[in-house]
Amino acid sequence: MRVEQINELADFHVSGRPDFEITGIAYAAGAGKTEIAIAENVSELRKTKAQVVLMRPQFVKTEKTLIFAVESLEKAAVMIAEYFVQKDECVDYSQNVDYLFNGKYYYAEDLKMGEKTTIGQNVFIGRDVDIGKNCVIRPGVHINSGTQIGDNVYVGDNSIVSADSYYRYYDDNHLKIFHGIGRTILEDGVSVGAGSVIQRGAFSDTIIGRYSGIDDMVKIGHDVTIGENCVIVSQVGIASNAHIGDRTIIYGQAGVRNNVTIGNDVVVYGKTSVTKNIPDGRNISGPYAWEHKKELQLRAKISRL
Repeated sequence: MRVEQINELADFHVSGRPDFEITGIAYAAGAGKTEIAIAENVSELRKTKAQVVLMRPQFVKTEKTLIFAVESLEKAAVMIAEYFVQKDECVDYSQNVDYLFNGKYYYAEDLKMGEKTTIGQNVFIGRDVDIGKNCVIRPGVHINSGTQIGDNVYVGDNSIVSADSYYRYYDDNHLKIFHGIGRTILEDGVSVGAGSVIQRGAFSDTIIGRYSGIDDMVKIGHDVTIGENCVIVSQVGIASNAHIGDRTIIYGQAGVRNNVTIGNDVVVYGKTSVTKNIPDGRNISGPYAWEHKKELQLRAKISRL
Protein backbone atom coordinates (compact mmCIF):
# COMPACT_ATOMS: atom_id res chain seq x y z
CA MET A 1 0.00 0.00 0.00
CA ARG A 2 1.30 3.46 -0.89
CA VAL A 3 1.23 6.69 1.11
CA GLU A 4 -0.94 8.32 -1.55
CA GLN A 5 -3.65 5.68 -0.92
CA ILE A 6 -3.62 6.56 2.78
CA ASN A 7 -3.81 10.24 1.88
CA GLU A 8 -7.09 9.65 0.04
CA LEU A 9 -8.76 8.61 3.31
CA ALA A 10 -8.95 12.09 4.79
CA ASP A 11 -6.95 14.37 2.50
CA PHE A 12 -3.98 14.49 4.85
CA HIS A 13 -1.15 16.88 4.12
CA VAL A 14 1.84 14.84 2.92
CA SER A 15 5.45 15.95 2.76
CA GLY A 16 7.83 13.61 0.97
CA ARG A 17 7.27 10.56 -1.23
CA PRO A 18 3.58 9.75 -1.85
CA ASP A 19 4.61 6.53 -3.63
CA PHE A 20 6.40 5.04 -0.61
CA GLU A 21 5.15 1.49 0.10
CA ILE A 22 3.90 0.90 3.65
CA THR A 23 2.83 -2.28 5.43
CA GLY A 24 1.20 -1.14 8.68
CA ILE A 25 1.07 1.41 11.48
CA ALA A 26 2.74 1.40 14.91
CA TYR A 27 3.97 3.72 17.63
CA ALA A 28 7.27 5.37 16.72
CA ALA A 29 9.42 3.34 19.13
CA GLY A 30 8.31 0.00 17.70
CA ALA A 31 7.64 0.92 14.08
CA GLY A 32 9.58 -0.89 11.37
CA LYS A 33 11.11 0.73 8.32
CA THR A 34 8.05 0.21 6.11
CA GLU A 35 5.39 1.03 8.74
CA ILE A 36 3.79 4.38 9.50
CA ALA A 37 5.20 5.62 12.81
CA ILE A 38 2.87 7.53 15.15
CA ALA A 39 5.06 10.31 16.57
CA GLU A 40 3.92 12.44 19.49
CA ASN A 41 6.88 14.82 19.13
CA VAL A 42 9.95 15.66 17.06
CA SER A 43 12.19 13.55 19.30
CA GLU A 44 10.23 10.42 18.36
CA LEU A 45 10.36 11.43 14.69
CA ARG A 46 14.16 11.50 14.81
CA LYS A 47 14.56 8.21 16.69
CA THR A 48 12.12 5.99 14.81
CA LYS A 49 13.31 3.54 12.15
CA ALA A 50 10.20 4.17 10.05
CA GLN A 51 10.53 6.16 6.85
CA VAL A 52 6.93 7.41 7.01
CA VAL A 53 5.70 9.31 10.08
CA LEU A 54 2.21 10.42 11.18
CA MET A 55 2.37 13.54 13.35
CA ARG A 56 0.70 16.82 14.19
CA PRO A 57 1.32 19.75 11.79
CA GLN A 58 4.59 21.54 12.48
CA PHE A 59 7.63 22.68 10.59
CA VAL A 60 10.49 20.18 10.78
CA LYS A 61 13.42 19.40 8.51
CA THR A 62 13.70 15.71 7.71
CA GLU A 63 14.24 13.30 4.85
CA LYS A 64 11.37 11.12 6.05
CA THR A 65 7.92 11.22 4.47
CA LEU A 66 5.49 13.01 6.79
CA ILE A 67 1.71 12.60 7.01
CA PHE A 68 0.17 15.47 8.94
CA ALA A 69 -2.98 14.79 10.99
CA VAL A 70 -4.82 18.09 10.67
CA GLU A 71 -7.66 17.50 13.18
CA SER A 72 -6.59 14.83 15.65
CA LEU A 73 -3.53 12.57 15.74
CA GLU A 74 -5.47 9.92 17.67
CA LYS A 75 -8.40 9.88 15.23
CA ALA A 76 -6.06 9.81 12.23
CA ALA A 77 -4.13 6.84 13.65
CA VAL A 78 -7.34 4.86 14.21
CA MET A 79 -8.62 5.72 10.74
CA ILE A 80 -5.42 4.42 9.15
CA ALA A 81 -5.37 1.28 11.32
CA GLU A 82 -8.97 0.44 10.40
CA TYR A 83 -8.10 0.94 6.73
CA PHE A 84 -5.28 -1.62 7.03
CA VAL A 85 -7.78 -4.05 8.60
CA GLN A 86 -10.19 -3.53 5.69
CA LYS A 87 -7.38 -4.28 3.24
CA ASP A 88 -6.35 -7.42 5.21
CA GLU A 89 -2.94 -5.90 5.97
CA CYS A 90 -3.68 -6.04 9.74
CA VAL A 91 -5.92 -8.23 11.91
CA ASP A 92 -8.74 -7.07 14.19
CA TYR A 93 -8.19 -9.34 17.20
CA SER A 94 -11.16 -7.91 19.11
CA GLN A 95 -13.71 -9.88 17.06
CA ASN A 96 -15.77 -12.55 18.83
CA VAL A 97 -14.52 -16.14 18.84
CA ASP A 98 -16.39 -19.38 18.20
CA TYR A 99 -15.03 -21.44 21.09
CA LEU A 100 -14.71 -25.20 21.31
CA PHE A 101 -15.04 -26.87 24.73
CA ASN A 102 -13.16 -29.99 25.79
CA GLY A 103 -14.90 -30.39 29.14
CA LYS A 104 -12.27 -28.34 30.94
CA TYR A 105 -11.50 -25.12 29.03
CA TYR A 106 -12.68 -23.16 25.99
CA TYR A 107 -10.44 -22.60 22.97
CA ALA A 108 -10.40 -21.60 19.29
CA GLU A 109 -9.77 -24.41 16.83
CA ASP A 110 -6.43 -22.97 15.63
CA LEU A 111 -4.82 -23.11 19.11
CA LYS A 112 -1.15 -24.16 19.08
CA MET A 113 0.23 -25.55 22.34
CA GLY A 114 3.57 -27.09 23.27
CA GLU A 115 4.17 -30.30 25.19
CA LYS A 116 3.81 -30.48 28.99
CA THR A 117 1.70 -27.30 29.10
CA THR A 118 -1.25 -27.48 31.50
CA ILE A 119 -4.50 -25.50 31.21
CA GLY A 120 -6.80 -25.00 34.21
CA GLN A 121 -10.59 -25.08 34.49
CA ASN A 122 -12.73 -22.41 32.78
CA VAL A 123 -9.88 -20.87 30.79
CA PHE A 124 -10.80 -19.06 27.55
CA ILE A 125 -8.25 -19.04 24.72
CA GLY A 126 -8.94 -16.98 21.57
CA ARG A 127 -7.92 -17.49 17.96
CA ASP A 128 -4.39 -17.28 16.59
CA VAL A 129 -2.89 -18.09 20.01
CA ASP A 130 0.44 -19.91 20.33
CA ILE A 131 1.43 -21.28 23.77
CA GLY A 132 4.89 -22.79 24.23
CA LYS A 133 6.19 -25.77 26.21
CA ASN A 134 6.04 -26.34 29.99
CA CYS A 135 3.59 -23.50 30.60
CA VAL A 136 1.05 -23.31 33.43
CA ILE A 137 -2.23 -21.51 32.76
CA ARG A 138 -4.24 -21.36 35.98
CA PRO A 139 -8.08 -21.53 36.27
CA GLY A 140 -10.21 -18.62 35.09
CA VAL A 141 -7.55 -17.07 32.83
CA HIS A 142 -8.59 -15.33 29.60
CA ILE A 143 -5.99 -15.41 26.81
CA ASN A 144 -7.51 -13.40 24.01
CA SER A 145 -6.82 -13.62 20.30
CA GLY A 146 -3.40 -12.94 18.83
CA THR A 147 -1.43 -13.78 21.99
CA GLN A 148 2.00 -15.36 21.65
CA ILE A 149 3.36 -17.13 24.75
CA GLY A 150 6.87 -18.58 25.00
CA ASP A 151 8.14 -21.59 26.95
CA ASN A 152 8.00 -21.98 30.76
CA VAL A 153 5.44 -19.19 31.23
CA TYR A 154 3.11 -19.04 34.24
CA VAL A 155 -0.21 -17.14 34.17
CA GLY A 156 -2.02 -16.88 37.53
CA ASP A 157 -5.70 -17.34 38.35
CA ASN A 158 -8.24 -15.04 36.70
CA SER A 159 -5.69 -12.91 34.84
CA ILE A 160 -6.49 -11.45 31.43
CA VAL A 161 -3.86 -11.49 28.71
CA SER A 162 -4.60 -9.36 25.62
CA ALA A 163 -7.56 -7.43 27.00
CA ASP A 164 -8.88 -4.93 24.46
CA SER A 165 -6.62 -1.90 24.25
CA TYR A 166 -9.26 0.71 25.19
CA TYR A 167 -7.58 3.41 23.10
CA ARG A 168 -9.73 6.54 23.43
CA TYR A 169 -10.16 9.26 20.82
CA TYR A 170 -12.66 11.95 19.87
CA ASP A 171 -14.69 11.89 16.66
CA ASP A 172 -17.24 14.71 16.08
CA ASN A 173 -16.94 15.62 19.79
CA HIS A 174 -17.90 12.08 20.84
CA LEU A 175 -15.51 9.90 22.82
CA LYS A 176 -14.93 6.59 21.03
CA ILE A 177 -12.93 3.46 21.80
CA PHE A 178 -10.53 1.61 19.51
CA HIS A 179 -9.83 -1.97 20.63
CA GLY A 180 -6.52 -2.38 18.83
CA ILE A 181 -4.76 -4.34 16.11
CA GLY A 182 -1.65 -5.25 18.12
CA ARG A 183 -0.90 -8.46 19.98
CA THR A 184 0.45 -9.40 23.40
CA ILE A 185 3.74 -11.32 23.56
CA LEU A 186 4.91 -13.07 26.74
CA GLU A 187 8.46 -14.22 26.16
CA ASP A 188 10.13 -17.31 27.71
CA GLY A 189 10.01 -17.63 31.48
CA VAL A 190 7.55 -14.80 32.13
CA SER A 191 5.40 -15.09 35.25
CA VAL A 192 2.06 -13.29 35.62
CA GLY A 193 0.33 -13.29 39.02
CA ALA A 194 -3.36 -13.65 39.83
CA GLY A 195 -5.88 -11.03 38.76
CA SER A 196 -3.54 -9.03 36.51
CA VAL A 197 -4.65 -7.39 33.25
CA ILE A 198 -2.39 -6.95 30.22
CA GLN A 199 -3.85 -5.06 27.26
CA ARG A 200 -3.08 -5.95 23.67
CA GLY A 201 -1.39 -3.27 21.59
CA ALA A 202 -3.54 -0.63 19.96
CA PHE A 203 -1.01 -0.34 17.12
CA SER A 204 2.25 -2.05 18.20
CA ASP A 205 2.61 -5.25 20.25
CA THR A 206 2.55 -5.27 24.04
CA ILE A 207 5.70 -7.20 25.02
CA ILE A 208 6.82 -8.67 28.36
CA GLY A 209 10.50 -9.65 28.15
CA ARG A 210 12.14 -12.94 29.12
CA TYR A 211 12.02 -14.01 32.78
CA SER A 212 10.21 -10.87 33.93
CA GLY A 213 7.78 -11.27 36.81
CA ILE A 214 4.40 -9.54 36.98
CA ASP A 215 2.87 -9.75 40.47
CA ASP A 216 -0.83 -10.05 41.42
CA MET A 217 -3.30 -7.31 40.44
CA VAL A 218 -1.04 -5.40 38.06
CA LYS A 219 -2.46 -3.36 35.15
CA ILE A 220 -0.33 -3.03 32.01
CA GLY A 221 -1.67 -0.75 29.28
CA HIS A 222 -1.60 -1.16 25.52
CA ASP A 223 1.65 -0.98 23.52
CA VAL A 224 3.80 -1.24 26.67
CA THR A 225 7.19 -2.94 26.45
CA ILE A 226 8.91 -4.41 29.50
CA GLY A 227 12.46 -5.71 29.22
CA GLU A 228 14.08 -8.87 30.54
CA ASN A 229 14.37 -9.89 34.20
CA CYS A 230 12.13 -7.09 35.47
CA VAL A 231 9.95 -7.24 38.60
CA ILE A 232 6.59 -5.45 38.63
CA VAL A 233 5.07 -5.64 42.13
CA SER A 234 1.39 -5.81 43.08
CA GLN A 235 -1.02 -2.95 42.27
CA VAL A 236 1.35 -1.19 39.87
CA GLY A 237 -0.28 0.61 36.93
CA ILE A 238 1.66 1.14 33.69
CA ALA A 239 -0.06 3.36 31.13
CA SER A 240 -0.02 3.02 27.35
CA ASN A 241 3.14 3.09 25.21
CA ALA A 242 5.48 3.16 28.22
CA HIS A 243 8.84 1.44 27.75
CA ILE A 244 10.79 -0.20 30.56
CA GLY A 245 14.34 -1.49 30.23
CA ASP A 246 15.99 -4.65 31.57
CA ARG A 247 16.40 -5.63 35.25
CA THR A 248 14.16 -2.81 36.47
CA ILE A 249 12.07 -3.16 39.64
CA ILE A 250 8.80 -1.25 40.17
CA TYR A 251 7.44 -1.65 43.70
CA GLY A 252 3.80 -1.72 44.79
CA GLN A 253 1.23 0.94 43.93
CA ALA A 254 3.60 2.93 41.73
CA GLY A 255 2.17 4.48 38.58
CA VAL A 256 3.89 5.02 35.23
CA ARG A 257 2.50 7.63 32.84
CA ASN A 258 1.89 6.94 29.15
CA ASN A 259 4.74 7.52 26.64
CA VAL A 260 7.39 7.42 29.41
CA THR A 261 10.68 5.52 29.05
CA ILE A 262 12.36 3.95 32.10
CA GLY A 263 15.91 2.71 31.59
CA ASN A 264 17.80 -0.41 32.63
CA ASP A 265 18.57 -1.29 36.27
CA VAL A 266 16.15 1.29 37.69
CA VAL A 267 14.42 0.91 41.07
CA VAL A 268 11.04 2.64 41.40
CA TYR A 269 9.92 2.63 45.04
CA GLY A 270 6.33 2.09 46.15
CA LYS A 271 3.67 4.72 45.39
CA THR A 272 6.02 6.67 43.13
CA SER A 273 4.43 8.62 40.29
CA VAL A 274 6.63 8.35 37.18
CA THR A 275 5.72 11.20 34.83
CA LYS A 276 9.07 11.69 33.04
CA ASN A 277 11.79 9.61 31.41
CA ILE A 278 14.17 7.92 33.87
CA PRO A 279 17.81 7.20 32.86
CA ASP A 280 19.59 3.91 33.55
CA GLY A 281 20.58 2.99 37.07
CA ARG A 282 18.46 5.48 39.03
CA ASN A 283 16.63 4.82 42.31
CA ILE A 284 13.55 7.02 42.44
CA SER A 285 10.60 7.63 44.75
CA GLY A 286 7.83 10.07 45.64
CA PRO A 287 5.21 12.02 43.67
CA TYR A 288 7.86 13.80 41.57
CA ALA A 289 10.05 10.74 40.84
CA TRP A 290 13.10 12.29 42.51
CA GLU A 291 16.26 10.41 43.43
CA HIS A 292 15.33 8.23 46.41
CA LYS A 293 17.88 9.85 48.77
CA LYS A 294 16.61 13.33 47.87
CA GLU A 295 13.02 12.26 48.52
CA LEU A 296 13.98 10.86 51.94
CA GLN A 297 15.79 14.11 52.80
CA LEU A 298 12.69 16.10 51.86
CA ARG A 299 10.48 13.92 54.04
CA ALA A 300 12.89 14.34 56.95
CA LYS A 301 12.73 18.14 56.60
CA ILE A 302 8.93 18.11 56.47
CA SER A 303 8.75 15.94 59.60
CA ARG A 304 10.75 18.55 61.51
CA LEU A 305 8.43 21.45 60.61
